[in-house]
Amino acid sequence: MVRRVFFSFDYETDLARALVVKNNWTLKENEEAGFINNAEFERIKRDGRENVKSWIDKQLVDTRVTVVLIGSETLDSEFVQYGIQQSYARGNALIAIKIGQIKNLNKRTSFSQSTVKIIGRNKSGELLWFDEIIDAEYDYSKHNGFEKLEQWVEQVEQTRVKKYA
Repeated sequence: MVRRVFFSFDYETDLARALVVKNNWTLKENEEAGFINNAEFERIKRDGRENVKSWIDKQLVDTRVTVVLIGSETLDSEFVQYGIQQSYARGNALIAIKIGQIKNLNKRTSFSQSTVKIIGRNKSGELLWFDEIIDAEYDYSKHNGFEKLEQWVEQVEQTRVKKYA
């Protein structure tokens, strides 16, 4: 089943690692959203914060699952937080996938942040803790993300549908 998923990650520090996951996803004939080439991202960013947020909103159209690729600084990113908040508000299932052990272009690994992180506030003004709103958490390397990514997405999508049916 082809599905469109929004991928959120820290562009500055984790692009190479995120591309490993993206290539795996699209190799299996799925649609992705949230990926953009460097020149286009810099142009959008140069046009201002609201333009980046508008781009994120457009990428979320027709998605039911948001995959947050967790590197060393991911949850500190204003734009990742915005994407998570928007995904949560629209009812997308959220998956946290740690990618720190994927090698970057310099053949180095990193660490992945803890998912215990405040990423904003909900509509009631209460703190929004990432670890409390995610539907699943995996480590791409340790849990064989290359083989299981589609399964993870399908599981959270089905669980979310049952939960709100």
